[in-house]
Amino acid sequence: AIAVEEFRNSLLAQKLAAELLKGVSVSQEEAAAAYEEFKDNFTTPFQWRVREIVVKTEEEAQAVLVELNQGASFADVARQKSVSPSASKGGDLGLMALENFEFEKMAQSVFILEPGQTSNYFKGPAGYYVVKVESKTGGEIQPYEKVKAAIEEELLAQKQQEVILKHLEKLETEIPNQINEKLLGISEETAETPQK
Repeated sequence: AIAVEEFRNSLLAQKLAAELLKGVSVSQEEAAAAYEEFKDNFTTPFQWRVREIVVKTEEEAQAVLVELNQGASFADVARQKSVSPSASKGGDLGLMALENFEFEKMAQSVFILEPGQTSNYFKGPAGYYVVKVESKTGGEIQPYEKVKAAIEEELLAQKQQEVILKHLEKLETEIPNQINEKLLGISEETAETPQK
């Protein structure tokens, strides 16, 4: 019986929600205005093409930096000195987004480098790392047509949430008032009933 009652209440809630949200929609003008206002949020994600050199000791890392500063090819040094699986590819990790980097310090180091720049060495899970950013892509604002559907979906969800919240707030004020009125009515009746 409890399960049947819960199911019935669930159906009633769904029906009420459907009724409340029936007229809620997003116009083309609203979507276009939101795009213009938050245009900077609709950028393509950044990706970095990165090479790494991983060595076991700090002394080796210092020696690697000296070699690189003297003009040695990063790819060649990676092939000769790196203990990383990427060594055979000249340290090439391919194109990666920030969340794909092995650990946070590597992501932080890559983030502050411009294409062509090499980091200082830093400690990581496999030893001491030196990274070089070969290229960086992304950051362009996506055209409206590409993000229009996502904007409309987000705006619709916001509007629907507002309608439901307003309805709940209305219920919160009405129900206590109704209860108070009933209680007042009962107490008045009680007061009018003559005492035996």
